[in-house]
Amino acid sequence: MEDELDSLRAVNEQYESLQRTNAAMEDELDSLRAVNEQYESLQRTNAAMEDELDSLRAVNEQYESLQRTNAAMEDELDSLRAVNEQYETLQRTNAAMEDELDSLRAVNEQYETLQRTNAAMEDELDSLRAVNEQYETLQRTNAAMEDELDSLRAVNEQYETLQRTNAAMEEELDSLRDVVAEDAEDPILNVYREFKRECNESGNVVGTMTGQILNLERKLKEIERLKEVAEYRCEFIKEKSREIINCVMEEYKKPANNSGTAGGAHETTEESTLQRHLSRLEKLDEGIREQSKEEKAVNEELEELRHLNAAMEDELDSLRALNEQYEALQRTNAAMEDELDSLRAVNEQYETLQRTNAAMEEELDSLRALNEQYEALQRTNAAMEDELDSLRAVNEQYETLQRTNAAMEDELDSLRVVAEDPDILNVYREFKRECNESGNVVGTMTGQILNLERKLKEIERLKEVAEYRCEFIKEKSREIINCVIGGV
Repeated sequence: MEDELDSLRAVNEQYESLQRTNAAMEDELDSLRAVNEQYESLQRTNAAMEDELDSLRAVNEQYESLQRTNAAMEDELDSLRAVNEQYETLQRTNAAMEDELDSLRAVNEQYETLQRTNAAMEDELDSLRAVNEQYETLQRTNAAMEDELDSLRAVNEQYETLQRTNAAMEEELDSLRDVVAEDAEDPILNVYREFKRECNESGNVVGTMTGQILNLERKLKEIERLKEVAEYRCEFIKEKSREIINCVMEEYKKPANNSGTAGGAHETTEESTLQRHLSRLEKLDEGIREQSKEEKAVNEELEELRHLNAAMEDELDSLRALNEQYEALQRTNAAMEDELDSLRAVNEQYETLQRTNAAMEEELDSLRALNEQYEALQRTNAAMEDELDSLRAVNEQYETLQRTNAAMEDELDSLRVVAEDPDILNVYREFKRECNESGNVVGTMTGQILNLERKLKEIERLKEVAEYRCEFIKEKSREIINCVIGGV
């Protein structure tokens, strides 16, 4: 029994140990059940987390794609900000160019006013040139009339001398009509024949001089005709130069704008690119809205990104508008640069025209002075014409007296002086002295012919100067036309 009791004690100890073990195992089982429940809950949570991880991985991929898109958009924003800065710089440049254009438009208005003034001055110059031509013609006529006056004064002096001689010869004839000479070898008669021969030679010399004077007058008329032809050629060259310059200026003022097609193609390409970016952003935004409900941090980032995207879209819209304004401003700037180039050329022509205008004003002043001289010369010419009329009357009396003198010389031929009367010899000596004075008159006429020849040479020299000026005007016209065409 003790053995059985020992065994029962052992069994009881085992039972108590087993109870403790069972209690521990029940506790452990409870804990394991709790762990199992936690495990199952964790499995469910894990499955949910794996689903959420998959969705978050997709969201992360979309987020990284959106970040790359955002980086690209930020790069594009940087480029558009640079474009905006260029646009603002171009606006400032445009404002400066508009100010310059306003000043150049004012210069252009002054240029057009100066052109009109120049046209009026050219008309006045043409009239003054005509007056100058009349003045030069009147000067030549005046010189010829002065020469004629000098010759007529000399003729008048000869006429008065001849009147005195004629009176003396009439007195001599009265004394010699009663005397008939019979001796053919009388020395006085021989002297008279010699005197008559010399008078005939003097008449031949006078006829030769008259022919030379007529020849010189023909040459003067030919020179005047050649001068008129040269002036007509100069006016024709100036008119053609004006027509060519006006054609070049009209062609030069035509606007040129060829940048519209390239700007439109660039704008279409940029708009299609921006549309693709916007469609991509809209898709990403829809995915973000669906998946952002389960993660607050991602939702906040996506919200911020949406706000940023909206701001960027607004900025993109404003920058697109600025880009369109920039392209329009570029086209306007190109047109304004073309207009500036044309206005700079107009300004250069304006300065050239100012210098020409100053020269023309100086020429006008000189021509006004010439016009005053011309009017004074007209008055002098009227007085000289009156004097010429009186001297022509005197010349007619002189010719009448010459005819009377010829008749008296014929009468002297019929009379021979037979007596050696000292009074007759004195009359002969006086007559011979008057013949010598007539020889001096012939010498004076020879000097006048030489003077006319010198004037003819001077006129030929002036003709060469006029031809040189015509060639110089043509050369300057060609240079102006070449400069204008080169500026175009």
